[in-house]
Amino acid sequence: MPAEEAQQYDRTTDILDVWFDSGVTHHTVMRGSHKDLLGFPADLYLEGSDQHRGWFHSSLLTSTMLDGVPPYKMLLTHGFVVDEKGEKMSKSKGNIVRPQEIAEKYGAEILRLWVASSDYSGEIRLGQTILKRVVESYRRIRNTLRFLLANTSDFDLNKHAVNLDDMLELDRWALAYTENFRQEVMAEYKEFRFHNVVNLLQTFASTDLGGFYLDVLKDRLYTTGADSTARRSAQTALYYITKTLLRLMAPVLSFTAEEAYKVFEPGKSVSIFTETFEALPTVKDRETLLTKWESIRTVRASLQKAIEEQRTEGTIGSSLQAVARIEAAPDVYDRPGFAG
Repeated sequence: MPAEEAQQYDRTTDILDVWFDSGVTHHTVMRGSHKDLLGFPADLYLEGSDQHRGWFHSSLLTSTMLDGVPPYKMLLTHGFVVDEKGEKMSKSKGNIVRPQEIAEKYGAEILRLWVASSDYSGEIRLGQTILKRVVESYRRIRNTLRFLLANTSDFDLNKHAVNLDDMLELDRWALAYTENFRQEVMAEYKEFRFHNVVNLLQTFASTDLGGFYLDVLKDRLYTTGADSTARRSAQTALYYITKTLLRLMAPVLSFTAEEAYKVFEPGKSVSIFTETFEALPTVKDRETLLTKWESIRTVRASLQKAIEEQRTEGTIGSSLQAVARIEAAPDVYDRPGFAG
């Protein structure tokens, strides 16, 4: 309790039972002392798994007795933090990892990302090996953000945006794919599956963007005219991708999203947390593009694997020396986009 709020509370010795008293807070707090601030039933009750027979249970019993309904619309329970071997932390074992030490060594953002990336439905593991993986994951996301910010730095949506119908096909695919990504992330947020959110963010930043779209885009961004349609088309897509990515990552990587937002849209708003989630521009041939480019990406991945095998064996020195011949069964060859 903050010291400045102490005067708002009265200490009482009139305790019947701790579980009963906590179990009737839906009556004494939500419809009592804080009725002007809170509603009934509560949107969410949140506690550890040990409360199924504790606070959750006593709250449910008293509320159904008084009102015939549960005191909450949703109930969320979580496991407890253990070390990376799954063992309970204790001073005697010397396996305690303190949150403050993590924040001091790696930064608060890494602590937030570890929490969000953990599946809280079971025991939550924590240790140096796990933290190193989190740091690497964060580094990849941040590097992707750096690329996005650098390549939209001379782009003004009102001056340079290319009409959706005039954008290059790959850029229209990127918008369609990002909208799918946005919908998936929002669905996971609504179900409180934050570890799935983090997985989606990691895959999108590292694989979909870094491993494919941004990699393909580099030549166009760096070698075409600064104000050419090809470059501005790419930047139009990158603008919407960056805008979407920052908003989706903000609940998880709050400091990073805020820092990047102030660079991306300086002076627009006091904070990214005053912004709203928005859908991307609607791509008319969305489904066709998604199907076509899924086939292209599949072929590209197989080709890259084959080239890497040849490079490892010393047959070629680099991928630029490779001459590829692609053969496919008729059902694969006839897929949209496969044959060009």
